[in-house]
Amino acid sequence: MDEYAAAIIYNCFTLTRDLGSYEKAAREMQRLGYPTPQLYKMSQGVDFKWRYNDSQKKWSGGIVRRIVNNREYLGCIVHHTRAVIEVGSKKTKHINYPDWEVVPGYHEAIITEELYDAAHKSIEENKKKKGGHEQRRMGELHSPIKGLVKCGNCRHNLTRRPRMNPTYYCKYRYSQQNIECCKGNIREDELLPIIYESVNKQVLLLGEVSR
Repeated sequence: MDEYAAAIIYNCFTLTRDLGSYEKAAREMQRLGYPTPQLYKMSQGVDFKWRYNDSQKKWSGGIVRRIVNNREYLGCIVHHTRAVIEVGSKKTKHINYPDWEVVPGYHEAIITEELYDAAHKSIEENKKKKGGHEQRRMGELHSPIKGLVKCGNCRHNLTRRPRMNPTYYCKYRYSQQNIECCKGNIREDELLPIIYESVNKQVLLLGEVSR
């Protein structure tokens, strides 16, 4: 086992457990000087094409979340976490944990089941606590465009704030200090008419082509 890499993973779990937040754990990992998975693999001479190259060089809540939700650090091997939407399609969807194929004891574990559960329990308790304070001033949690609006610079999905007047912002502008990314908040009620108009134009164009 790579002891240094294992220490990075272990600390992600312990910090998440202690702080109850992926983002706070990421800031602490950055402060402590641990390399992100990408930087560590690069230092070991591993050449890998990362989907979001620049943003993987600094710790973020997303990186910590992927680590803390990876059950393979328990010593098991996991299969069937995604499935194609339909036969012949390349698009896939995430499968919920109960339907995964998990083979325990496949390799040496980095963390214990107790630490894994404690980290997730801390996250859930923090969500409930935060939700209780903000429930009265939150707007609709769901939106037809949630997860579809992207930053024009880094191409990550914009994060939606479910306020009374929901807004979108690029968290990577702040967590990665990327000043080229989308600045400030964009109101959802300003985005929707633009998107609907664009969709209508595409529908009309398809109608013209099919004639």
